[in-house]
Amino acid sequence: MGGFPSLEEIEKNCREFRFVVLYHRLPDSDERKSHWDLLMESPAPGADQLIAFAVSAPPEEWKGTRAADRLPDHRSIYLTYEGPISGNRGDVHRLMAGIVRWIHFSPTEMQIELRSPILDCRVELRMDRPSSEPTGTWQMTTCCSTGNRERELPPA
Repeated sequence: MGGFPSLEEIEKNCREFRFVVLYHRLPDSDERKSHWDLLMESPAPGADQLIAFAVSAPPEEWKGTRAADRLPDHRSIYLTYEGPISGNRGDVHRLMAGIVRWIHFSPTEMQIELRSPILDCRVELRMDRPSSEPTGTWQMTTCCSTGNRERELPPA
């Protein structure tokens, strides 16, 4: 994932970072449940993968505090990809995309603003239990306003 830049370093490299929300529909045989993936370009210098969180609710229900599972970083192709995922891991459908503004970025806490035509959010993500591994359960606290979905979910 690279080092963790200060806010000053992020602002110095002032560029827009992108995010996408995907609906990840898993096969019925999978022990995990279908979920929404929040994928964001990392502000870490030299990072070429997406920071990834799995959320059990759709974006219009993100208000308040809920658990979010920090996933291993994803390839940047997922900013635009829709369709089946190899290895019988289901499929993904893009629900929305926009710009992420990084306010704070560290191994245990992230503060961001998400902006798209249908989503305007301030999000704080905090690791539940500090660990040397970034994956695991984090707390996601969100103050959002959302409009209608950009796209409907595909039929089950």
